[in-house]
Amino acid sequence: MSAPPVDFDQLLRSCIHCGLCLNDCPTYRLTGDEAQSPRGRLMVLRQLIDPRDESIWSPSRGPLDSCLGCRGCETVCPSGVPYGQLLDEGRRRRPDPEDRSARQVRLLSRHVLPHRRLLAVLAILGRVAASTRIPTGSFARLLSTLPSRRAHWPRVRGPREGSVAILAGCAQPVFTPGVLPATVGLLRAAGAQPFVPRHQGCCGALAAHAGDLDRARAMGRRMIEVFDRAEAVVVPSAGCSAHLTRLGELFAEDPDWGARASDLAGRTVDLVVWL
Repeated sequence: MSAPPVDFDQLLRSCIHCGLCLNDCPTYRLTGDEAQSPRGRLMVLRQLIDPRDESIWSPSRGPLDSCLGCRGCETVCPSGVPYGQLLDEGRRRRPDPEDRSARQVRLLSRHVLPHRRLLAVLAILGRVAASTRIPTGSFARLLSTLPSRRAHWPRVRGPREGSVAILAGCAQPVFTPGVLPATVGLLRAAGAQPFVPRHQGCCGALAAHAGDLDRARAMGRRMIEVFDRAEAVVVPSAGCSAHLTRLGELFAEDPDWGARASDLAGRTVDLVVWL
């Protein structure tokens, strides 16, 4: 039996515009701009998800692009508005950007960042682009914005058997390669039996943030299969843990994977919370 479709219009209407989320939104605190606040972005999302007369107002991409997706607003919302779920749906429905640089950012987030080895190669090229004085194109300038610390060739190592699985991540092994072995050591010191399953890949958070929910679901199904036998899944990356602990939302209408996605979400915990 399939689950009923998500009523995004009803979810949007659950916001009472009280403003309690404002102080927990980093972009609003930085800019003081109502459009850069959760309730301001909900107005943009409403026009994308439930459009009325488009001749009256056409939503700007800016507020959605600048949102960090931290979902801090959800922790203080008295109405329980699922802002992150609405944000992902709105990003899925918006048209592809016309600006060339914006298109390159989207291609980077969809096809480069989730792949560790390709990311490592481009990060090294980015360091070269940042250090050269030769005029470069916009894509080279985009590469130069990647973290400037020395990129490492990603080697995801660790025990392959145990009870507590660790998510290795995709960008993390490239730019902070010491995190994974340190996580294994912390869990062992706490008395657990950690292991690092093979063939993990990207958890799908980056694809979801880019609005590519079909790709995010494909990656989510791989996560479900990879971590199927783990008693718990510890995640040392806050962005990945925020995504996986809400994986059930992504498969809410899927009769085949919905229950398994919710089960994995229930077994997933951020490293700091686990400790």
